[in-house]
Parts: sequence; C-alpha cells; structure tokens
Amino acid sequence: MRASIVWRGGASSDGANSERACQTGLGTAPDRTLTLTKQVDLTGYTSAEARFFAMDDVQRTGLADEAYFIVNDGTDHVVRTFTGQNAANPYTREGKGSANLTPYVNRTVLLKWVLVIRGYTRFLGNCNNAPAGRKGLFIDDVLVVGH
Repeated sequence: MRASIVWRGGASSDGANSERACQTGLGTAPDRTLTLTKQVDLTGYTSAEARFFAMDDVQRTGLADEAYFIVNDGTDHVVRTFTGQNAANPYTREGKGSANLTPYVNRTVLLKWVLVIRGYTRFLGNCNNAPAGRKGLFIDDVLVVGH
C-alpha cells in the first residue's frame, strides 16, 4: 500500500484544510477527528512492519492537537504518537519511520492514521482569531512489509 496523507487544522480565516471548530459563549466546541483507515491481511507472516516517511508539527503551541498511528485487531492499539516539537525546534522531519506490526501477524487488522484537531471555545468575542493549526501531519510512502 502506498499513500500520501496531509492533514492540517486551523481557524476558518487561515484557509486551512480542516477548520478548527469554534464556539462562543457557554458550552464546548467539539473536536474534529480525521481518520484514514486501511485493512491489511497479515495472515501467514511471522513478522511485519509498517514503513513510512513522516513529518509533523502537531501541537507546538496553543491547543493540544494530537496525531496517532493505530493498529486495530478488534481493539485500538496506539503504535505511534506524533506530538510535534516546541518553538525552538518547530518541525519534526522524522524521515523514514517504522512501526512494528509483528504482534498482529496471522490476522487481518486495520491500520489507522488519526489526527484530532481540538475544538476552541471562546467565552467572549468571536471565532475569527481561533488558534491556527500548525503545519500539520505529513505521512508519505506507506509500505507494509511482511516476512
């Protein structure tokens, strides 16, 4: 399987791909969850690995957006967490990344890439200045290898 995945959250005024939900007054703005899911049959393998290129800048400042790589064999198992960096080192260019899928061999699983864009609640004023998303999560050249 090969795919390119790019997610970015932000305020409606910054032209981002996936707008950050915002609510004014009382109540709580909902989180927005973006998920890409691919079913993979690992039957007959003794070991397996997911390989990919990754760059992320998910929760550098402001709201704590989150990104995960999850394997689901009936239950979600977080295999990788992407959390970005800090202001001094703003963008993680991981390059070649990998995740061990060996615990899931001899069954069919779902691979999930998930980005959670946190909602923004503003008690006074409007939503025009909701915190923009950072550069986002970039996943490319996803390859599942089994032996």
